[in-house]
Amino acid sequence: MKYLTLHIVSNEGELLYAKDVDVVNLCETFIRSLVSELVQKGIIQSGEHYRARLMPRYGSTMRQQGQMMALSTILPDQGTWISLHYEPNTRSDQPITYFTLELHVIERNLIIQYDFLPHEIGSDFIAYGVEQALLSLGVLYNGQLYRARFYAKDDNAPQFDKEYLPTLEQKAASLIEFLSDEPEVPSFSFRDPNAYPSVLMVGQGQPQPDDIRIFVRRSTYDALLQAAKASDQVEVGGILVGNVYRPTDSGRLIVEVSDFIVSEGLVASQTELRYTFESWQSHQVQLRERFPGKRVVGWYHTHVVTMPLSGQSTTSESEEAQGTTMFFSQHDVFLHSKFFADEWYVAMVLDPWGKSIFFQWKNGQIVPCYVYHLYADIGVA
Repeated sequence: MKYLTLHIVSNEGELLYAKDVDVVNLCETFIRSLVSELVQKGIIQSGEHYRARLMPRYGSTMRQQGQMMALSTILPDQGTWISLHYEPNTRSDQPITYFTLELHVIERNLIIQYDFLPHEIGSDFIAYGVEQALLSLGVLYNGQLYRARFYAKDDNAPQFDKEYLPTLEQKAASLIEFLSDEPEVPSFSFRDPNAYPSVLMVGQGQPQPDDIRIFVRRSTYDALLQAAKASDQVEVGGILVGNVYRPTDSGRLIVEVSDFIVSEGLVASQTELRYTFESWQSHQVQLRERFPGKRVVGWYHTHVVTMPLSGQSTTSESEEAQGTTMFFSQHDVFLHSKFFADEWYVAMVLDPWGKSIFFQWKNGQIVPCYVYHLYADIGVA
């Protein structure tokens, strides 16, 4: 597997931080911003599809200007919207000097190439995530100079969920730590809510300041609706996959739903969905294998019969005749409280007739989140 390892190094050359990084998480915001600029300049047309390829470079032959070239043959599908491409001189023990970024505009079979310094490619990832965390931990101090170095790796041993902080580990080795009863606080990277492209707000009413902000990838949303439509006899469900971010403005966490895992081995009927031990095991295996660098952000299930509950219905009587009533049953509450108790977990309820709603934690209660957002698929200008 091809991936990158990030090192944060002090001006004196001391290693302060190390982490394995998935290329999509590293470059997503940067590439989206670049494509938006190219659309504004007319180089890429709005709605055109593109794929990206990132190539590590060594030496000092970095180009100052971008270039475009038309291809005579069709490039093969690389499987993901962005990939790493290693050339024969790629070395895992040598820091990358710069990156060549290739954008393949599919409709015109056009390649656009730019060279970027490593800190440019990872600017948002480092500034909003890593740098803020290191400042809060005291590993960096305000105004301290540091260097970001990337190393190209190609093996089956990435550890995307682990971070190496040698200075803190050295301090910890000399201390006896007494754990308090204070709750643990998870660390999430920062993200600008305005970074999502072509956002469409879905639902009823206006978002509330204390709502979880939910962003769902449009193709994932469409696939979930199709899965619900295909099963109108028994309930189906699964796990929502994506990431959780701290917003750069005020407000609650951002929950990004980019993928989902269909649960297998469920006990299902027209009115209920029960998970088995085997289904939970399968979720963890698929998460590691199919979605490295992502996490479970909640779950989804369908309702196929009308079972209105007082105070939880979100539809009128006329709407109810066209489908089910969107509600959270007592069994749903039990599952969510048991397996999805942290504040960022959300639950999506769908029916075979195209209706959907999210539920969220708010003030210790599971309540509807009437508004959520769809964002354009990655790779669409």
